[in-house]
Amino acid sequence: QSEVQVQRLEKVAALGSFKPTGKVCKAAQGLVEEAGEHLEEGKPGPTLDAAIIACGQKNEHYEICSYGTVIAWAEVLGNDEAVALLQLSLEEEKQTDVLLGGISETVNADALGGGASSNGKSKPNSNSKSVPKNGSSKPGAPKLKIFTR
Repeated sequence: QSEVQVQRLEKVAALGSFKPTGKVCKAAQGLVEEAGEHLEEGKPGPTLDAAIIACGQKNEHYEICSYGTVIAWAEVLGNDEAVALLQLSLEEEKQTDVLLGGISETVNADALGGGASSNGKSKPNSNSKSVPKNGSSKPGAPKLKIFTR
């Protein structure tokens, strides 16, 4: 995903007649560092898994916000091609967030001690549902089985 998104951003820069800097974003860097701290300090298991998924979702939300902002700028500038390219990346970020959210339902339950059986597998219940793996409701899309409490 990231390589394709970088290529799109480079194309958007060319459309806007500016040079992408490749400057490190301190906010995103902080999110990565936070995840690293959890990995260093946490004990392997469901609680650490839940913390890492939460860090991943924070990063996705930051990227969703960033793409939304630059899409708005491209719209104001009337750059429809840039809007379309950025919208593709925004949708990918949203799909990843949906996927992480689905996984977190089970992992969070396991971390709280209510979602795992003695063999470590999630317990199905009457609230189980299938969530599209790619965030799409299209027929034939791959499904990820998750369980909610």
